[in-house]
Amino acid sequence: DVHRRAVPRPSRGAPDRAHSASCRRAPGARPRAASARGGPAFALRRTRRDLKIVYLSDEINPKEVPTTKVDASLGDVHPNGNPHYWLDPYNAKIMVQEIYNELSLQSPENDSYFKTNLDNYLAKLDKKISEWESKMSKLKQKEIIFFHSAWIYFADRFGIKIAGYVEPKPGIPPTPSHNADIIQLIKKKNIKLIVMDVFYSDNAPNQIASITGVKVLKIPTQVFGQENIKSYINLIDNIVNKITENG
Repeated sequence: DVHRRAVPRPSRGAPDRAHSASCRRAPGARPRAASARGGPAFALRRTRRDLKIVYLSDEINPKEVPTTKVDASLGDVHPNGNPHYWLDPYNAKIMVQEIYNELSLQSPENDSYFKTNLDNYLAKLDKKISEWESKMSKLKQKEIIFFHSAWIYFADRFGIKIAGYVEPKPGIPPTPSHNADIIQLIKKKNIKLIVMDVFYSDNAPNQIASITGVKVLKIPTQVFGQENIKSYINLIDNIVNKITENG
């Protein structure tokens, strides 16, 4: 559940190179955890042997931090809390600020360039956040079932109620007995939607749908999760539009 983006350290006098490269996985591929801290990070590289990892979550309050010892019996639980915090756009503003802080620290002579980019991006993001909040307002307190426990930050931000998960525990494949419980929950609460990421198997959700009539909605939660998702704003636009159109 880690996004890593390689960002070359700016060359002296060449700030336009500061955003010239990124690393990306194939669309639809499942991201793999690369750090015990979890969540997005980016790398500043000067040479092949000089690489600084900058974590973007230090100023973000994590959700679902375990209060007991973490072991395999709990499933794919992260000891430092749920790492999917980029799905709350307000956290994205914090992450962008962290990127700016580090770029400015490493290349102070290019600070004005970085600051202009920061201000322009935050203004654009603020405008989109208002749009997303308006669209999602009609789904306040709407109960939705999700496949995996990646959605707590998004749900809390936009007032969605997570009714349950298709996975019995994070990262644990669905079981017949748990599927039966989800089917009963859907019938009892008249739930209309299961949301899942594109890289998971939809066998269990489709079996549940065949019995209950619930709609299964597959949405990427990462940039480049599908060919058309090429930026963070594309990502949240797609999530908000798909959920509001089908919720």
